[in-house]
Amino acid sequence: MSIIHRYKHRLLLVDIQKSYSHFYNFNYLLKVKRFLAKHSFEDITLLIDIFEDSYLGEFIPTFIDQSLSIQPIFKQYCSDLAHRLLNEEGLDSAEIKHELLKHHCTMPFHDGLLVLLEPSHIPNYQCRPHENFEGYLLEYLPPAFKSYLDSCQGSKVHLIGGGYGECVYLTKQILDLVNIPNCIHAKYCYEINPNSSLSYPPLECRLQEFSDQFGEIINRQTREINWSFIRNDFLYYD
Repeated sequence: MSIIHRYKHRLLLVDIQKSYSHFYNFNYLLKVKRFLAKHSFEDITLLIDIFEDSYLGEFIPTFIDQSLSIQPIFKQYCSDLAHRLLNEEGLDSAEIKHELLKHHCTMPFHDGLLVLLEPSHIPNYQCRPHENFEGYLLEYLPPAFKSYLDSCQGSKVHLIGGGYGECVYLTKQILDLVNIPNCIHAKYCYEINPNSSLSYPPLECRLQEFSDQFGEIINRQTREINWSFIRNDFLYYD
């Protein structure tokens, strides 16, 4: 008798936020809205990239904010953050990278998680103790991100958002590291590279052609995206 394992399917949106809105347009948001309406997930959450000059919070499309069942998670894929936190503790980044290798490239740190990611430009490249780790990405995931990963054990995570070859791919690498089944829905991703088939050039919205459902995305009076502000409760900067 065979046992069929059924995953809980969870949706994780990546960086669909105002700071990156010049990389996508109304057509992309409409595709995301239809995707959310068509598919049912155990829960939906959003990863938000945070920047030094706007660390207090970020704007996200209001229709996405209203669809979330889990509080958005602020993150910063930037090795500089991990190096700064390690330096504050008097720890050497190179030594920590070697230590990470012994722990399957993950290690608890500051109530969050340190992860060591392989360079995306070297496919299927394997870490070895004697290798030079300079090209590897050392990332710090805050406590909320770690808690989310812990809660995803036994689930399958579906990824959409952007950029497809940047933060979406890095998120997939992180999920792979902690053995969480996942998949990227490329059709519902945007790309930062303007030459990519997934890039979305700026597009003026012709409001007279909108149906009522589009009002959840666009404010007819201001002719702008409806944004909601999400406060960042985990501050990365002093």
